[in-house]
Amino acid sequence: MTVLEALPVFNLPTADDVAYVLTTAVAVLETNGWLQGNLYDAAEAETGTPRSACRVCAVGALNVASAGTPVLGLAEEELPKAILLADLARAALGEYVDTAGVTVWNDTPGRTVEQVIDAMRATAANLRGRS
Repeated sequence: MTVLEALPVFNLPTADDVAYVLTTAVAVLETNGWLQGNLYDAAEAETGTPRSACRVCAVGALNVASAGTPVLGLAEEELPKAILLADLARAALGEYVDTAGVTVWNDTPGRTVEQVIDAMRATAANLRGRS
């Protein structure tokens, strides 16, 4: 049996699915707040705030949008599709901002949450235009 045969059966994500993750990540940033330097605000989590409700970076927001947690691989209930969606959304955003390193782009000094949100919205719109 191959690895692919052992994986749960699911349809591959569409461009619309990835756009939905990006749009949901915008809502996460607008609700939770944005930060640089970490996937989520660990100090907030230490006070009892669920990780999914803490301030997050761009990648953390994509992870919350797709899997419900900013740190992938920690929840047993995570599905391969959720992780794949987060990866595809990160790749699409990286292509839009012309970098393979979305984390580095997010953490660039002078970067603003407005720039991150605008890039996510534009990436989602581009993906919807391909559908």
